[in-house]
Amino acid sequence: MKFIIELDGDIYTLDNGEEVQRETWAFASQKLSKRSKLYGWARGLGWDPDEETVDLENYIGVRCQVMFERFDGFDREGSPQEKEKVVKLRAGKGKAPARAKKAAADDEAPF
Repeated sequence: MKFIIELDGDIYTLDNGEEVQRETWAFASQKLSKRSKLYGWARGLGWDPDEETVDLENYIGVRCQVMFERFDGFDREGSPQEKEKVVKLRAGKGKAPARAKKAAADDEAPF
């Protein structure tokens, strides 16, 4: 599963001068066990996977807090680069702001 997390207030400017909101991606296996990343994230967002079934559509646009772990890595050309990965998600307050621009990929069917 791919989670796209938009980071409120983290705006950067592209080479063409356009300002865009920073987003990060996080991936989790669809396997739901007590040791899985998805299980931990679900619990952090207030869903108890042991007690209820949930429609993941309900979590689109939910505001949350994200904990990152930063580490040294390499870019595609092999140059050193600081990277980050999502370690933990926790429920936030309220609904996230609407996305300013919808990506073309958002309209594509996943199957």
